[in-house]
Amino acid sequence: MTIAFLIFVLVYKIFIVKSVSVGDLSVSIAAVGKLNSMYGGLLEALSQFVQSGMFADKLRTFLATKQTITSPQNAAPLPALSGDIEFRNVSFRYDGSDVWALRHINMKIKAQTKTAIVGYNGAGKSTLVKLLMRLYDPTEGEILLNGKNIKNYDVGEYRHSFGTLFQDFQVYAASLGENVKMGLVGDKEEGAIKEALGKAGIAENFCDISVPLLREYDKDGRLVSGGEAQKIAIARAFLKDPHTYILDEPSSALDPISEYNLNRTLFELSRDRTVIFISHRLSTTRMAEQIYMMEQGRILEEGNHGELLARGGRYAEMFKKQAEKYQESHSY
Repeated sequence: MTIAFLIFVLVYKIFIVKSVSVGDLSVSIAAVGKLNSMYGGLLEALSQFVQSGMFADKLRTFLATKQTITSPQNAAPLPALSGDIEFRNVSFRYDGSDVWALRHINMKIKAQTKTAIVGYNGAGKSTLVKLLMRLYDPTEGEILLNGKNIKNYDVGEYRHSFGTLFQDFQVYAASLGENVKMGLVGDKEEGAIKEALGKAGIAENFCDISVPLLREYDKDGRLVSGGEAQKIAIARAFLKDPHTYILDEPSSALDPISEYNLNRTLFELSRDRTVIFISHRLSTTRMAEQIYMMEQGRILEEGNHGELLARGGRYAEMFKKQAEKYQESHSY
Protein backbone atom coordinates (compact mmCIF):
# COMPACT_ATOMS: atom_id res chain seq x y z
CA MET A 1 0.00 0.00 0.00
CA THR A 2 2.85 2.41 0.89
CA ILE A 3 4.69 1.72 -2.38
CA ALA A 4 1.53 2.20 -4.44
CA PHE A 5 0.86 5.55 -2.75
CA LEU A 6 4.41 6.81 -3.37
CA ILE A 7 4.26 5.75 -7.01
CA PHE A 8 0.95 7.61 -7.37
CA VAL A 9 2.55 10.77 -5.92
CA LEU A 10 5.57 10.51 -8.23
CA VAL A 11 3.41 9.95 -11.31
CA TYR A 12 1.30 12.96 -10.31
CA LYS A 13 4.41 15.14 -10.04
CA ILE A 14 5.74 13.96 -13.41
CA PHE A 15 2.65 14.33 -15.58
CA ILE A 16 0.59 16.98 -13.72
CA VAL A 17 3.02 19.17 -11.82
CA LYS A 18 5.96 18.19 -14.06
CA SER A 19 8.45 18.69 -11.24
CA VAL A 20 10.02 15.22 -11.43
CA SER A 21 11.71 13.55 -14.41
CA VAL A 22 11.10 9.99 -15.61
CA GLY A 23 14.63 9.05 -14.52
CA ASP A 24 13.96 10.32 -11.03
CA LEU A 25 10.77 8.22 -11.02
CA SER A 26 12.70 5.04 -11.85
CA VAL A 27 15.32 5.69 -9.20
CA SER A 28 12.67 6.51 -6.60
CA ILE A 29 10.67 3.35 -7.30
CA ALA A 30 13.82 1.20 -7.00
CA ALA A 31 14.77 2.89 -3.73
CA VAL A 32 11.30 2.45 -2.28
CA GLY A 33 11.29 -1.23 -3.29
CA LYS A 34 14.64 -1.81 -1.61
CA LEU A 35 13.48 0.02 1.50
CA ASN A 36 10.35 -2.12 1.64
CA SER A 37 12.42 -5.29 1.26
CA MET A 38 14.74 -4.21 4.10
CA TYR A 39 11.72 -3.38 6.24
CA GLY A 40 10.23 -6.85 5.60
CA GLY A 41 13.56 -8.50 6.46
CA LEU A 42 13.74 -6.54 9.70
CA LEU A 43 10.26 -7.70 10.72
CA GLU A 44 11.16 -11.33 9.92
CA ALA A 45 14.39 -11.06 11.94
CA LEU A 46 12.49 -9.60 14.90
CA SER A 47 9.98 -12.45 14.69
CA GLN A 48 12.76 -15.05 14.69
CA PHE A 49 14.46 -13.24 17.56
CA VAL A 50 11.30 -13.51 19.64
CA GLN A 51 10.95 -17.22 18.84
CA SER A 52 14.61 -17.86 19.72
CA GLY A 53 14.09 -15.99 22.97
CA MET A 54 11.22 -18.32 23.83
CA PHE A 55 13.43 -21.39 23.26
CA ALA A 56 16.23 -19.81 25.30
CA ASP A 57 13.79 -19.18 28.13
CA LYS A 58 12.75 -22.85 28.08
CA LEU A 59 16.42 -23.88 28.14
CA ARG A 60 17.13 -21.64 31.13
CA THR A 61 14.09 -23.07 32.92
CA PHE A 62 15.29 -26.62 32.21
CA LEU A 63 18.84 -25.91 33.42
CA ALA A 64 17.48 -24.29 36.59
CA THR A 65 15.23 -27.24 37.40
CA LYS A 66 16.22 -28.93 40.63
CA GLN A 67 16.50 -32.72 40.80
CA THR A 68 13.65 -34.03 42.94
CA ILE A 69 14.34 -37.75 42.51
CA THR A 70 17.46 -38.54 44.50
CA SER A 71 19.18 -41.52 46.06
CA PRO A 72 18.93 -42.28 49.80
CA GLN A 73 22.04 -41.85 51.94
CA ASN A 74 22.29 -45.57 52.73
CA ALA A 75 21.12 -47.07 49.45
CA ALA A 76 20.24 -50.76 49.43
CA PRO A 77 22.38 -52.96 47.16
CA LEU A 78 20.72 -54.03 43.93
CA PRO A 79 20.05 -57.75 43.48
CA ALA A 80 22.66 -59.59 41.44
CA LEU A 81 19.96 -61.05 39.21
CA SER A 82 16.65 -59.66 38.02
CA GLY A 83 14.01 -59.77 40.74
CA ASP A 84 10.24 -59.61 40.95
CA ILE A 85 8.68 -56.21 40.16
CA GLU A 86 5.46 -55.23 41.88
CA PHE A 87 3.12 -52.25 41.63
CA ARG A 88 1.02 -51.81 44.78
CA ASN A 89 -2.04 -49.61 44.36
CA VAL A 90 -0.06 -47.12 42.25
CA SER A 91 -1.77 -43.93 41.06
CA PHE A 92 -0.15 -41.00 39.28
CA ARG A 93 -1.00 -37.64 37.78
CA TYR A 94 1.35 -35.11 36.22
CA ASP A 95 2.03 -31.76 37.90
CA GLY A 96 -0.63 -29.19 37.11
CA SER A 97 -3.10 -31.80 35.90
CA ASP A 98 -6.35 -32.81 37.55
CA VAL A 99 -6.59 -35.98 35.45
CA TRP A 100 -5.18 -39.25 36.77
CA ALA A 101 -2.81 -40.81 34.22
CA LEU A 102 -2.79 -44.04 36.23
CA ARG A 103 -5.27 -45.16 38.86
CA HIS A 104 -4.99 -48.06 41.36
CA ILE A 105 -2.47 -50.14 39.41
CA ASN A 106 -1.74 -53.53 41.00
CA MET A 107 0.66 -55.64 38.99
CA LYS A 108 3.30 -58.28 39.66
CA ILE A 109 5.96 -59.17 37.11
CA LYS A 110 7.91 -62.27 38.03
CA ALA A 111 11.65 -62.35 37.43
CA GLN A 112 12.88 -63.83 34.14
CA THR A 113 9.43 -63.85 32.56
CA LYS A 114 7.98 -62.10 29.51
CA THR A 115 5.19 -59.64 30.24
CA ALA A 116 3.19 -57.61 27.72
CA ILE A 117 1.35 -54.43 28.66
CA VAL A 118 -1.12 -53.55 25.94
CA GLY A 119 -3.83 -51.04 25.20
CA TYR A 120 -4.80 -48.26 22.83
CA ASN A 121 -2.92 -44.95 22.69
CA GLY A 122 -3.46 -42.90 25.85
CA ALA A 123 -4.07 -45.94 28.06
CA GLY A 124 -1.17 -45.02 30.37
CA LYS A 125 1.36 -47.63 29.23
CA SER A 126 4.30 -45.23 28.74
CA THR A 127 3.55 -43.44 32.01
CA LEU A 128 3.76 -46.78 33.80
CA VAL A 129 7.22 -47.38 32.32
CA LYS A 130 8.42 -43.91 33.36
CA LEU A 131 7.36 -44.65 36.94
CA LEU A 132 9.19 -47.98 36.87
CA MET A 133 12.35 -46.21 35.66
CA ARG A 134 11.95 -43.57 38.41
CA LEU A 135 11.69 -40.71 35.94
CA TYR A 136 8.73 -39.86 38.16
CA ASP A 137 7.60 -41.12 41.54
CA PRO A 138 4.03 -42.35 42.11
CA THR A 139 1.52 -39.89 43.50
CA GLU A 140 0.08 -42.75 45.53
CA GLY A 141 1.20 -46.31 46.20
CA GLU A 142 4.65 -47.86 45.77
CA ILE A 143 6.75 -49.87 43.33
CA LEU A 144 8.86 -52.76 44.65
CA LEU A 145 11.88 -54.61 43.29
CA ASN A 146 12.71 -57.82 45.15
CA GLY A 147 10.30 -56.77 47.88
CA LYS A 148 11.95 -53.36 48.48
CA ASN A 149 10.63 -49.96 47.47
CA ILE A 150 12.65 -48.77 44.46
CA LYS A 151 13.23 -45.48 46.30
CA ASN A 152 15.63 -47.43 48.57
CA TYR A 153 18.07 -48.08 45.71
CA ASP A 154 20.67 -45.75 44.23
CA VAL A 155 18.96 -44.01 41.30
CA GLY A 156 21.89 -44.33 38.90
CA GLU A 157 22.53 -48.00 39.63
CA TYR A 158 18.84 -48.80 39.54
CA ARG A 159 18.28 -47.21 36.13
CA HIS A 160 21.45 -48.78 34.74
CA SER A 161 20.07 -52.25 35.51
CA PHE A 162 17.37 -51.74 32.85
CA GLY A 163 17.76 -51.79 29.10
CA THR A 164 15.06 -49.40 27.94
CA LEU A 165 13.87 -48.31 24.53
CA PHE A 166 11.27 -45.56 24.45
CA GLN A 167 9.19 -44.42 21.49
CA ASP A 168 11.01 -41.09 21.13
CA PHE A 169 14.52 -42.45 20.50
CA GLN A 170 16.98 -40.41 18.42
CA VAL A 171 19.66 -41.18 15.85
CA TYR A 172 22.54 -38.70 16.08
CA ALA A 173 25.02 -37.25 13.60
CA ALA A 174 27.80 -39.64 14.64
CA SER A 175 29.13 -43.00 13.51
CA LEU A 176 26.98 -46.12 13.62
CA GLY A 177 29.09 -47.55 16.44
CA GLU A 178 28.83 -44.34 18.48
CA ASN A 179 25.06 -44.33 17.98
CA VAL A 180 24.84 -47.83 19.42
CA LYS A 181 27.20 -47.26 22.35
CA MET A 182 26.08 -43.64 22.87
CA GLY A 183 29.72 -42.68 23.31
CA LEU A 184 33.20 -43.06 21.83
CA VAL A 185 34.01 -46.59 20.64
CA GLY A 186 37.23 -48.34 21.62
CA ASP A 187 38.88 -51.11 19.62
CA LYS A 188 37.85 -53.75 22.18
CA GLU A 189 34.19 -52.74 21.91
CA GLU A 190 33.73 -53.17 18.17
CA GLY A 191 32.96 -56.89 18.43
CA ALA A 192 30.23 -56.37 21.03
CA ILE A 193 28.67 -53.58 18.96
CA LYS A 194 28.60 -55.72 15.83
CA GLU A 195 27.03 -58.56 17.84
CA ALA A 196 24.33 -56.20 19.15
CA LEU A 197 23.61 -55.00 15.61
CA GLY A 198 23.33 -58.62 14.49
CA LYS A 199 20.84 -59.40 17.23
CA ALA A 200 18.79 -56.36 16.20
CA GLY A 201 18.73 -57.63 12.60
CA ILE A 202 20.55 -54.72 10.98
CA ALA A 203 24.17 -55.88 10.71
CA GLU A 204 23.72 -56.87 7.07
CA ASN A 205 22.73 -53.28 6.19
CA PHE A 206 26.11 -51.89 7.25
CA CYS A 207 29.56 -53.26 6.47
CA ASP A 208 31.41 -50.89 8.80
CA ILE A 209 30.37 -49.51 12.20
CA SER A 210 32.47 -46.39 11.55
CA VAL A 211 30.11 -45.25 8.78
CA PRO A 212 28.77 -41.77 9.64
CA LEU A 213 25.01 -41.41 10.02
CA LEU A 214 23.04 -38.38 8.84
CA ARG A 215 24.62 -35.46 7.02
CA GLU A 216 24.73 -32.54 9.44
CA TYR A 217 28.53 -32.75 9.69
CA ASP A 218 29.47 -35.13 6.89
CA LYS A 219 28.13 -34.86 3.35
CA ASP A 220 28.86 -38.57 2.85
CA GLY A 221 26.80 -39.52 5.89
CA ARG A 222 24.40 -42.43 5.54
CA LEU A 223 20.71 -41.63 5.81
CA VAL A 224 18.68 -44.32 7.57
CA SER A 225 15.06 -45.31 7.22
CA GLY A 226 12.59 -45.33 10.09
CA GLY A 227 12.91 -49.11 10.44
CA GLU A 228 16.73 -48.96 10.42
CA ALA A 229 16.69 -46.21 13.06
CA GLN A 230 14.50 -48.34 15.35
CA LYS A 231 16.80 -51.35 14.95
CA ILE A 232 19.82 -49.18 15.82
CA ALA A 233 18.00 -48.05 18.96
CA ILE A 234 17.16 -51.68 19.80
CA ALA A 235 20.85 -52.60 19.37
CA ARG A 236 21.60 -50.12 22.20
CA ALA A 237 19.50 -52.22 24.56
CA PHE A 238 21.22 -55.45 23.42
CA LEU A 239 24.67 -53.91 23.92
CA LYS A 240 23.85 -52.89 27.48
CA ASP A 241 23.04 -56.51 28.45
CA PRO A 242 20.80 -55.60 31.42
CA HIS A 243 18.82 -57.76 33.85
CA THR A 244 15.51 -56.37 32.56
CA TYR A 245 14.48 -55.16 29.11
CA ILE A 246 11.72 -52.55 28.84
CA LEU A 247 10.58 -52.00 25.26
CA ASP A 248 8.02 -49.23 24.77
CA GLU A 249 6.59 -49.57 21.24
CA PRO A 250 10.05 -50.57 19.88
CA SER A 251 8.87 -51.70 16.45
CA SER A 252 6.14 -49.24 15.46
CA ALA A 253 8.01 -48.37 12.23
CA LEU A 254 8.28 -52.01 11.18
CA ASP A 255 5.76 -54.02 9.24
CA PRO A 256 3.93 -56.76 11.23
CA ILE A 257 6.11 -59.62 9.91
CA SER A 258 9.38 -57.81 10.72
CA GLU A 259 7.96 -56.85 14.11
CA TYR A 260 7.06 -60.47 14.88
CA ASN A 261 10.50 -61.77 13.83
CA LEU A 262 12.32 -59.09 15.83
CA ASN A 263 10.33 -59.74 19.00
CA ARG A 264 10.73 -63.50 18.65
CA THR A 265 14.51 -63.02 18.41
CA LEU A 266 14.43 -60.75 21.44
CA PHE A 267 12.48 -63.25 23.52
CA GLU A 268 14.83 -66.09 22.54
CA LEU A 269 17.95 -64.08 23.42
CA SER A 270 16.62 -62.99 26.80
CA ARG A 271 15.55 -66.32 28.30
CA ASP A 272 17.26 -65.62 31.63
CA ARG A 273 16.11 -62.00 31.78
CA THR A 274 12.89 -60.16 32.50
CA VAL A 275 11.23 -58.58 29.46
CA ILE A 276 8.46 -55.98 29.72
CA PHE A 277 6.93 -55.29 26.36
CA ILE A 278 4.69 -52.23 25.85
CA SER A 279 2.55 -52.10 22.72
CA HIS A 280 -0.82 -51.39 21.16
CA ARG A 281 -0.04 -53.87 18.36
CA LEU A 282 -0.74 -57.47 19.35
CA SER A 283 1.19 -59.45 16.73
CA THR A 284 3.57 -60.93 19.35
CA THR A 285 1.59 -60.90 22.60
CA ARG A 286 0.98 -64.63 22.40
CA MET A 287 4.69 -65.08 23.24
CA ALA A 288 4.21 -63.34 26.59
CA GLU A 289 3.56 -65.41 29.71
CA GLN A 290 1.48 -62.62 31.24
CA ILE A 291 -0.54 -59.88 29.55
CA TYR A 292 -2.06 -56.78 31.14
CA MET A 293 -4.75 -54.95 29.17
CA MET A 294 -4.90 -51.24 30.08
CA GLU A 295 -7.48 -48.57 29.31
CA GLN A 296 -7.78 -45.00 30.62
CA GLY A 297 -5.05 -45.53 33.21
CA ARG A 298 -6.48 -48.73 34.69
CA ILE A 299 -5.90 -52.46 34.26
CA LEU A 300 -8.99 -54.04 32.75
CA GLU A 301 -7.82 -57.61 32.21
CA GLU A 302 -4.85 -59.85 32.93
CA GLY A 303 -3.88 -63.36 31.88
CA ASN A 304 -2.11 -65.08 29.02
CA HIS A 305 -3.11 -64.85 25.36
CA GLY A 306 -5.38 -67.91 25.35
CA GLU A 307 -7.13 -66.95 28.59
CA LEU A 308 -7.86 -63.40 27.44
CA LEU A 309 -9.19 -64.55 24.06
CA ALA A 310 -11.47 -67.05 25.80
CA ARG A 311 -12.95 -64.30 27.99
CA GLY A 312 -14.04 -62.35 24.94
CA GLY A 313 -13.29 -58.98 26.58
CA ARG A 314 -11.48 -55.86 25.40
CA TYR A 315 -8.25 -57.73 24.65
CA ALA A 316 -10.05 -60.26 22.47
CA GLU A 317 -11.88 -57.44 20.67
CA MET A 318 -8.63 -55.57 20.02
CA PHE A 319 -6.81 -58.70 18.85
CA LYS A 320 -9.57 -59.71 16.42
CA LYS A 321 -9.73 -56.21 14.89
CA GLN A 322 -5.99 -56.19 14.27
CA ALA A 323 -6.04 -59.75 12.92
CA GLU A 324 -8.70 -58.73 10.40
CA LYS A 325 -6.56 -55.82 9.20
CA TYR A 326 -3.54 -58.07 8.77
CA GLN A 327 -5.63 -60.55 6.76
CA GLU A 328 -7.03 -57.77 4.57
CA SER A 329 -3.57 -56.33 3.83
CA HIS A 330 -2.26 -59.85 3.06
CA SER A 331 -5.04 -60.46 0.53
CA TYR A 332 -4.11 -57.45 -1.63
